[in-house]
Parts: sequence; structure tokens; C-alpha cells
Amino acid sequence: MSLFAHIPLHRPSAISFAAVVFAGLLIATAAVPVQAILLTPRTEAGRFTLGATEMWFHRNAQWDDGFGESEDEYNLGAIWAKYGFHERVTGYFEFAVLNGDPHNEGVSYRHFNLGLGANILFFELEDFYASGLVNYLENFQHDNRETNCHSTTRHWAVLLQIGRVFPLGPTHKLDAWWGPAYISDEQNFDGGSCAPGSKESVNDFGFAAGGDFLFWDHLEVFGHLVFASYFQPRLGIGYRF
Repeated sequence: MSLFAHIPLHRPSAISFAAVVFAGLLIATAAVPVQAILLTPRTEAGRFTLGATEMWFHRNAQWDDGFGESEDEYNLGAIWAKYGFHERVTGYFEFAVLNGDPHNEGVSYRHFNLGLGANILFFELEDFYASGLVNYLENFQHDNRETNCHSTTRHWAVLLQIGRVFPLGPTHKLDAWWGPAYISDEQNFDGGSCAPGSKESVNDFGFAAGGDFLFWDHLEVFGHLVFASYFQPRLGIGYRF
């Protein structure tokens, strides 16, 4: 029997759930533009989850025109959704239009973001499983100034998730996972005051690990750690309908 089975975690009302998720959305989107890739495990068929995440980003990138390497470090918020199309297939979606710039303070950019992904279950044995995750996110940064220094950033994530589900009571559980990962980022500049060019991330192969809690069969809270060049943590919250 689980040690958590007798913990008096009372089921909150629908209003309480909505308030918690809304607060999470505000925290995640208050920081900077949306530009993250979702790594949460699959969900049950027919269930929809809406949530928010905060990601700390730290990568080295190589310029294509001989300028050498640059080091990018900033944090990003994201609003996301996932839906279980099948017991073995979960789809991911991200979209936002926000103002700001994570690279340069005082620079005015409008960000248009669209992300899609899928998680496919390969193997399952009791509480153990292995699944594959592929996500793509494109971020167009429109320069609001007369300089028109626009750019487009493309993000790819490919991950093998090897995990186990730990029951924590009748309506609570922990989904713990880890696995090798490929995380790639490419930014292209389209001219204006910026010379046309691009830069790509280096050392794209790494790993990722995470713990995803589900409370009262609805409230999802997670913490993830990605390593590609540097350690990059992620925190998130969501409501599973």
C-alpha cells in the first residue's frame, strides 16, 4: 500500500482548481515571451490539459558568417495544451502573441509563436513504460522599431522517455522519467539593421529527466531538467479536464 494513501488531501472545488491554474498562467507569462518546448508525458485518451510553464534557457550557438560562438541565457514562459488522441498517442500545442525580448533589454519585439508535437507510447509493462517525444516550435520576432531587424527561431526536441508511474493514493500519482535527448535551436535574421545571417546551437545531444505529479486526478504540477550544453530547469502547472 502506498505511504501516501492516508494523507488527508481533500479534493478542492472546481473554483479552487481554476484559481490555481489561472495564477500559474499569470506567473509564467509575466516574465518574457512564449518560446518553450513541452516535455510532459502522455495523457489518457480523450483528456485535455491546459497549463503554463517557465523554462530557463542556456545554450551556445555558432554563427555561420565567421563571428564565432555566442552564449545565450534567458528564461521563457509558455502557455500549452495537450490532448490524448489515443491511449498511445498524445498531441501537444503551443501558441502566443506577446511583446518583449529575452535577449536585449529595451528592445521592442512582438513574438508570434506556434508549436506542435506528439508523444507516442512504445512499450508498457505494469507501471513502467518507454515512449518517444518529438516537438517543434517556431518563433517569429517582429521588430517594432524602424530598424526592422526581424528574426525567426526554430526549436526541435526529440526525446526517449523511460519512466515509471508511482501511485500516491486513489487520485494522486507521480510520473517519473528520464532519457537521452536531442535539443536543437536555429535563429535566422532577415535583414534590416541586421546583416542577414543565422546561428545554430552546438552540443545538441544531451538528456532530460522529470517528475510530473497529478493531484485529485486533475491538477498537474511538474519539474523537468534538460541538459544540452548546460543544465536548464523547467517548472509547470496545468489542469487536466
